[in-house]
Amino acid sequence: MISLQAVSMKYDNVTMVIQQLQSALNSLDAVTRQELQPLLQTVISANNATRAELASMLARLHTLEKEQGNVLLWLSRIENERAQLLSKVDASSKVYSSCSEWKRNGHDQDGHYLLDVDGKGGVPAFYVWCTMTSSPPTASIGHDQGLRTKTDGYEKDGSHIFRVLYDVTMRQLTALMANSTNCKQHLKYECHGALINDASTGIRYSWWVSRDGEKMTYWPGGDPNLGGCACKRTNSCAGGLKCNCNMNDNTWRQDEGYITDVTKLPVTKLRFGDTGDASEQAYFTLGPVKCEN
Repeated sequence: MISLQAVSMKYDNVTMVIQQLQSALNSLDAVTRQELQPLLQTVISANNATRAELASMLARLHTLEKEQGNVLLWLSRIENERAQLLSKVDASSKVYSSCSEWKRNGHDQDGHYLLDVDGKGGVPAFYVWCTMTSSPPTASIGHDQGLRTKTDGYEKDGSHIFRVLYDVTMRQLTALMANSTNCKQHLKYECHGALINDASTGIRYSWWVSRDGEKMTYWPGGDPNLGGCACKRTNSCAGGLKCNCNMNDNTWRQDEGYITDVTKLPVTKLRFGDTGDASEQAYFTLGPVKCEN
């Protein structure tokens, strides 16, 4: 890697060569100077070009040096914040197995709490959001797909893929579910001319994927055995179909519901299609995993 010092020395050397050539040219008699002028001028021009390139390189290296300093400062600040956070955690030895246990010990405000759900020898303790105002208290685990998100421009079934990364490891999340009463996760799908499933062809355009990588054939809120969406349970789906979004009539519709089967939770991927035409679009909103804890 070229160093700033090396480039600076080359720049100074080229500058000195140009000055020496110009001095030598001026010391010659008029006739010789006129004869050598074109040759020397070519050499000087070439060296000037080299000096310009070196000057540009110097400027870039100065910028990189400054950016490197900023990155090192940023990393130092992160390390300081991490150290402060660890010192706060170490300063408090309190850790309980559930949000309910925290509440029984006088902590009745919603917030982040440290849980050790399976005791010594199990998964490492981790933070959850405890909603103390619910009865019983609930523990929530968020992820990186928590915002209402648009999907469009993907016609082929399942071609728009969203992978879901949770705030804790899968082992910690499954341990939480194993040590909780009930767990669930909400999924909402808003559609405009975007099918979940085409009843006429049998093509499933959109689905969710379980923690074991299984392609699920029912929409959250629907019957796992019969398929369909929540509206199918009450026979209230648009057009008498299995999901409102299967109507495919360029009207904004939606299907939503909870996944409550802890052997399938959490959602690890969402896959969508049938949004390739200009009038086709959809939005999804995936909630956190919530456990009565």
